[in-house]
Amino acid sequence: MPFLAAMLPFIAASLPGDRWVHPVLLGLALPVTGFALVRGFMLHRLRRPAAIGAAGLALIASALFVTGTVAEAALTVGGGLLVVSAHLLNWRGHRAGCSI
Repeated sequence: MPFLAAMLPFIAASLPGDRWVHPVLLGLALPVTGFALVRGFMLHRLRRPAAIGAAGLALIASALFVTGTVAEAALTVGGGLLVVSAHLLNWRGHRAGCSI
């Protein structure tokens, strides 16, 4: 599920160009990704995944202000990559049994 949530920005690129798509997908990504990052932090206490994930979500959200431009795509894809990275770091922290 976290992987699918992280992929939402990439899936958005294949959906119709309606103005409602980005806000709806962001509205889905924020709670799902936020929950996963908070849960991961509570399990292994690693701050880096939470910080990277928050930065990724912020980039995706900032793309709402530059709709219809190359910057929108760059911010969305860059943010999506950061969110994916955060999920991978969370997963690695969980697998390693980190408690710091």
